[in-house]
Amino acid sequence: MAAVRSILLQQPGVVEAGADLRRQQGWAVYDPARIAPQDLADALSPYYPSRVVEDRPYTEQ
Repeated sequence: MAAVRSILLQQPGVVEAGADLRRQQGWAVYDPARIAPQDLADALSPYYPSRVVEDRPYTEQ
């Protein structure tokens, strides 16, 4: 799902992204001051069915 990652990384404020083909899920680390979660789903929607499932703050582990 390199295409999903590429699309997400092109969005303003996205600093990291990835996708899991088997789970049909993607994720992104982004700056909420620059883009909203729904905007990320909208960017993917022309190519992949997309919706926001969970939005939670990033915390380093």
